[in-house]
Amino acid sequence: MTDSIADPISTAPISGARKRTPDIGAVEIGSAIESVMLLIGDRVRAAGVTLERTGDPQIRVVADRVRLEQVLINLVQNALDALAGQADPRIVVAVEGEGEGACIRVSDNGPGVPAGLRDQLFTPFVTGREEGLGLGLAISRDIARDFGGELTLAESGEGARFELTLLRA
Repeated sequence: MTDSIADPISTAPISGARKRTPDIGAVEIGSAIESVMLLIGDRVRAAGVTLERTGDPQIRVVADRVRLEQVLINLVQNALDALAGQADPRIVVAVEGEGEGACIRVSDNGPGVPAGLRDQLFTPFVTGREEGLGLGLAISRDIARDFGGELTLAESGEGARFELTLLRA
């Protein structure tokens, strides 16, 4: 019985799931981060995590605000999950202009991404967590690419650091 229920789910096209018409325009990164904090700030505080924001929050990028927030929520929630049980848990969201683009870096001081998982991290249904579906990063990368940007895992001395690069508006 479970096979018949699970099969349509696993074969459903990911890209068509609950898509809405994007409203791509100029989005102020700091404003998007504020919206994300309104949505998940309680979880951050309840976990005892210090969330630090650095850089220039007034930078504007070419994006759909709702979908950009979806990516940021996914990155911060992944960091929160990675920090469970960590001493002095910390997330840093840094915003920097880089030429004609901008980079949003979300980093944590957790255990980092296991070496064996790094090459497959953005592949659908690949996850390092028992309860994870392995779709969040794949969908987030697709969203970044829809905006003409990219989402990557960067080398980090400690923890994990994801970099979302987008075009400036």
